[in-house]
Amino acid sequence: MRAIALMLDEESLAEAAKKAASLPRIPTTSTNPNPPNTKAAQKMFADKCMICHRWNGSGEVVFRSSPLWGVQDWYHAAQLRKYRDGWRGADPNDFDGPKTAVIASRLTDEEIDAMTAYLVELAHGDDPRAVMER
Repeated sequence: MRAIALMLDEESLAEAAKKAASLPRIPTTSTNPNPPNTKAAQKMFADKCMICHRWNGSGEVVFRSSPLWGVQDWYHAAQLRKYRDGWRGADPNDFDGPKTAVIASRLTDEEIDAMTAYLVELAHGDDPRAVMER
């Protein structure tokens, strides 16, 4: 996708962005036939992710954080592993990526799988703020 985007002129890029923004968002779904327990991931989301991605995962313009629903679980897992392994968030020109990279750098594969399973629940209405009240 990056290689194609680099070939677009400003007008074409703006047109593609406008078209992408107009598409309906499809809630995140699970592709894992045996999703893991998500209780720990719910707490982790509330403690580490909610501040930037908001309580419902909708993202935040002020923090330049992307929405976390509308992207499938396998993609979330792949991106978290890329952050953890230094493929994302390491570019010196990337102002926002290092925030996610710091958090992801501490995650195991099992925690990433649990987090992506939790993001499916979040996309379907779970409220991580409830875990903060316990």
